[in-house]
Amino acid sequence: MSRSESPRLSTFEALLHTVFALHEEGAFDEAEPLYRELIDRGPSIWQLHFNYGLLLYERGRYEEALTAYRRGLALDDANPDLLYNLALCQKKIGSRQEAVNSYQKVLLIEPDDAATMYNLAGCYREMDNDEQAMVWYEKVLLVDPAHRSALTNLAFLHHKKGNLEQAATRYRKILDLSPDNELADHLLASIEGMQRNTVPDGYIRDVFNQFSDHYEQSLTDTLEYRLPAALLQFMRQWSANSSFGRLLDLGCGTGLAGEALRPHCDTLIGVDISEDMVELARRKSIYDSLHVQGISEFLEHCETARYDCVVAADVVPYVGELANLFARLPRSLADDGRFFFSAERLEDQNPVFRLQPSGRFAHTCSYIEGLSRTFGWQVMASETLNLRKEKDDWIVGTMFALKRADHGAKHVDRPTGTGRFSGRSSR
Repeated sequence: MSRSESPRLSTFEALLHTVFALHEEGAFDEAEPLYRELIDRGPSIWQLHFNYGLLLYERGRYEEALTAYRRGLALDDANPDLLYNLALCQKKIGSRQEAVNSYQKVLLIEPDDAATMYNLAGCYREMDNDEQAMVWYEKVLLVDPAHRSALTNLAFLHHKKGNLEQAATRYRKILDLSPDNELADHLLASIEGMQRNTVPDGYIRDVFNQFSDHYEQSLTDTLEYRLPAALLQFMRQWSANSSFGRLLDLGCGTGLAGEALRPHCDTLIGVDISEDMVELARRKSIYDSLHVQGISEFLEHCETARYDCVVAADVVPYVGELANLFARLPRSLADDGRFFFSAERLEDQNPVFRLQPSGRFAHTCSYIEGLSRTFGWQVMASETLNLRKEKDDWIVGTMFALKRADHGAKHVDRPTGTGRFSGRSSR
């Protein structure tokens, strides 16, 4: 090294230390131009492209991160870290088959890498290739038998396919590792036919956070979900006014019901316990405000608010015992407000609600009608419909329209049968 080169190298190294420190601190605005300067000075250093790609990924700029990782791979095409992060970006932009190919290249280099196998299984999940996903979750468990996420996903897929014994075995394994795991405890109870009164908040949060990325596609494509359109038609029939006014969407999820309701209300407020679902709803820009909270907690702190309409689309099956909801809600409802919700239908009268093998609750109509009388509601109307497909069979449910009893109207029951969708709901 010549004497003239030494100061330049020293400046380069100092700049490296500075940019790494800024990146570590989360000072992305300051770090980004320094990375570009360093790359201009040292374009053949793959680590710079790797770190710059990481910064872009952390900023949600996945296409640009892809470019950075590809430049790094042009310098070192067998680098497992570059390939792994490339796959993460490909998955983020929806290029799942490309992500699968990249993860498989990583496994050629590091065949026992559990994180790569786990992410590969996740890609297959999102591609609706459950069989391949299960194969890779099993491979993860061969390397790491205590991998809780792989166990959970494998149990869930067996549960979904009706392989209840295999699912139960894995739920028990999860509980051996984590006795307080609410998801495994709840779903094992559903398989074993144990009666529960409620669904734990932790279970709901974990399930919907985990599957938020492909939740809508699964509902609309696989389960033939049409409830928002049917509920809208039902609500327009039984609302006090042509506009729903100030509307509260309980358990709003990703905003599927909100999209249908937004043109028909003045103000739309959403609440859901899953922060990942709420984030997806927020991106749609259809809600005036969104809240990450459990329903009971939210209602407990909004007693001064007055809503003209409250909606709970496909929420009651995740509640179980409804007394708390029916007791609290009237305090947040305008005098002539309406409460619209759907429930999965239980034909047996004993018990009046039951935890199903699906992990959701079904309720009898007589139970809902009895609770309504107890807590000062009047059932204005109810309508039978197909809610969702499950193992090629329809789950039958009921939509209800309720109002406070002192603003009553004659109850009308309108069964629609369990046929195909024709202007009413099927899912």
